[in-house]
Amino acid sequence: MRSTRSQNPGEQFGIDQLLPTLGPLERRTLEEVWRLGHASVREVLDVFGNEVAYTTVMTTLDRLYKKGFLERTKVDRAFIYHASLTKDQLQIGF
Repeated sequence: MRSTRSQNPGEQFGIDQLLPTLGPLERRTLEEVWRLGHASVREVLDVFGNEVAYTTVMTTLDRLYKKGFLERTKVDRAFIYHASLTKDQLQIGF
């Protein structure tokens, strides 16, 4: 397993400043990753049902990773995503 890390957004801003910078799908995806603890694209897609395509979820998770909201670990051919910070840490501006 290989872990990759992105810049942590909570180091400079609190949740009230950060979440408005995310689109509705990004916010909902982040909420699901927080709820699940860690998730693959398929696991998030299962929660969304037929609302969005697999590639849309994959792109959204990748954008959240690149923005520093998620970290990811490669397992076989897939990434498993988890939040860089908890919701509470973002709220206090960790």
